Amino acid sequence: MKGLILKDLYLIKAFAKQYVIVLAFMTIWAIAMKAMSFLGIYFILMGAMILLSVMSLDDAVSFNRFALTMPISERTLIQSKYLIFILTVSAGGAIALIISGIVSFLSVEMNLEFGWQEIMPSLTLFVVATSIAFPVIWVKGAEKGRYAYMAAILGLGGIVYVAVKACLKYNISLDALETLPNALFVGVFACICMIALLISYFVSVFLVRKKEW
Repeated sequence: MKGLILKDLYLIKAFAKQYVIVLAFMTIWAIAMKAMSFLGIYFILMGAMILLSVMSLDDAVSFNRFALTMPISERTLIQSKYLIFILTVSAGGAIALIISGIVSFLSVEMNLEFGWQEIMPSLTLFVVATSIAFPVIWVKGAEKGRYAYMAAILGLGGIVYVAVKACLKYNISLDALETLPNALFVGVFACICMIALLISYFVSVFLVRKKEW
């Protein structure tokens, strides 16, 4: 497991400069446009997309097929990718919160601060979408997994949009969510993320064991 994690971290390091340049540009742009919420969501998105980049590189050299010739089980191989995803998306969310905290001390008026009330729904959306795409990636490859990821994002976004519209139509107030204690608010969305990842993990293990490499 440690070797697989290190291998993925070295891959991330190889293209990290590109991400840093893009994120630095987006940070400057978001501050100039006073769009903190956009910047926070973008950081989380980039954290999720790093996994797809790593798995695309693995597919390009058939790494998974090679790895399974060594004393590495399918379960361990899959676990390493889920762990990398948790690390990168958590890092994206943490950086977003740090930048939001820094900006709050500057004399810059932002349209919307990016705190727990904004980060957890966004984080949950990307985690659930990636959880849906993960089994597709393992069976069909990273490129087709990207399409599954985008379809999941659009589908989940559509569900949220319809739900919000329905609440407005039937005068169902969503203000109660904003009054929840931060610990409870974070806990609910964290549970959704964990459940989605666990289901995705077991589905991935089941499918990979049936796959002919």
